[in-house]
Amino acid sequence: MVRPNIDRLKKVGLFVATWTDRQCSNRKANVTEEDVRQIYSKAGVELAGIWMGSPAGQGIPSPFKDTWASHAPEEFPSGSMYMLDGTHHMAKLWQQCLDLVPTDYEVIVHVRPDQYFPPNYKWRFHKTTSAEWEVGFPEQQQSETYVLSDETVYMSLNKYHHVTGTPGTIPDDRLGFGLAKPMRGVFATMDIAADKGSYDVSKADYRKKWGPREADAPPQPHILTPRRAWVRERYPEKLLKHHILQQGFKYKLISDSSISSYDIVGLKKDC
Repeated sequence: MVRPNIDRLKKVGLFVATWTDRQCSNRKANVTEEDVRQIYSKAGVELAGIWMGSPAGQGIPSPFKDTWASHAPEEFPSGSMYMLDGTHHMAKLWQQCLDLVPTDYEVIVHVRPDQYFPPNYKWRFHKTTSAEWEVGFPEQQQSETYVLSDETVYMSLNKYHHVTGTPGTIPDDRLGFGLAKPMRGVFATMDIAADKGSYDVSKADYRKKWGPREADAPPQPHILTPRRAWVRERYPEKLLKHHILQQGFKYKLISDSSISSYDIVGLKKDC
């Protein structure tokens, strides 16, 4: 994501936000700032900024957690609130990382650090003579070029929540890009809005605002998380979709499987 653009653009910076516990799937991995900088330095890219902090106490705020014991496990996603507690950790890192990015950056790309990009996965960012930003994937000649709008974030289609035969409406959180205004407006604010109770609404208000709950694939019970348990939505990707729209922005889904990060990019959670 960085190398194809670093020599072409006036300024490219890589900013990282991470917990001191890297939360690896195969072992305990506590890291220092020096460790993290070395990871990227060995890959040939120097960090422009880094934020590190302890994940302790950074999950869903305790006033919401007080209600969890009074509900049956099946009322929560995957039988527990672990998934959404992790969502709060993730959104906190988004906020901290975007706070590092100077205000003169025009385009922001958000990438989860567990992405394992193949060598030919190269997005190319280009500013045209009309001062518009275009984004393309030069390795795939037939792929679409995206002209960035200040009202839109660009993300891959999440196919876990995609019912076959439908176009799909759920964005995937592993990669997103766009002009700075919508990227900051979405990714620097989700934990703040949720902690204020913006998504802890009644069933009637939920359906009035978002319509009938979308079907899942594989099928899941069409229920919401309990009231006063932080957010009514059961899945992070759907929460992100609602947050994009509530913030007044749009999203464009990349559904082309030859360039969609959901299809072409593997996850590497081992350390």
